[in-house]
Amino acid sequence: MKRVVYRAAITAWVLVASVLLARLCLTHESFALPIPEHAWAWLVTHTPGFWDGEAGDDLVIIVHLLIALAVVMSMTWLALRMLRKAKHHATR
Repeated sequence: MKRVVYRAAITAWVLVASVLLARLCLTHESFALPIPEHAWAWLVTHTPGFWDGEAGDDLVIIVHLLIALAVVMSMTWLALRMLRKAKHHATR
């Protein structure tokens, strides 16, 4: 049961933190990654269904959410790995 609660807590953390980081990047441009304009143009023209203005905004949200998800997942994995190593070395 502990393992299920632990995994649910980690999953909830990753989802909430990713949404908050994506929102931060979308509302404050100083936090966003500097994605070149030609990359956005290529992405919009080569992604089916995102050719109009409203759908283009949805694509921007999806891209920022995926980037935030990758960042939060990798940082969470790294933090958990470091905690396990520290815990392992402390018990020696």
